[in-house]
Amino acid sequence: EKDKKKIKDLRDYLLKELKDIFPTLKVNGGLKDRLVNNLNIYLPGYKAEDILIYLDRNMISVSTGSACSARSLEPSKVILNLGYNQERARNSIRITLGRQNTTSEVNKVISIFKKLKNQLK
Repeated sequence: EKDKKKIKDLRDYLLKELKDIFPTLKVNGGLKDRLVNNLNIYLPGYKAEDILIYLDRNMISVSTGSACSARSLEPSKVILNLGYNQERARNSIRITLGRQNTTSEVNKVISIFKKLKNQLK
């Protein structure tokens, strides 16, 4: 239970900071009915593939699909089933946190997203 709160707090902090960087950021699905370690976002104007490559080069692992289809280049069926369009389903990314993640690591991710915004836009 303590781990869940810590992970949720990290997720919520990451989301707040990402929204500050990307004001048009959209969260896929609600925050209430999801696993606390999961954040699935869409950044209008950015291609998920470009984001993945940039983050990977900076030692940050994210995915574009559900955990069971993480290597697929197809639009996320989960995002489509939530009623979102192909563009959003194809260009959304999934960030997963764990109990071993720290605030320092999340701050590193935030810093890299700030650089990403300047590099990819």
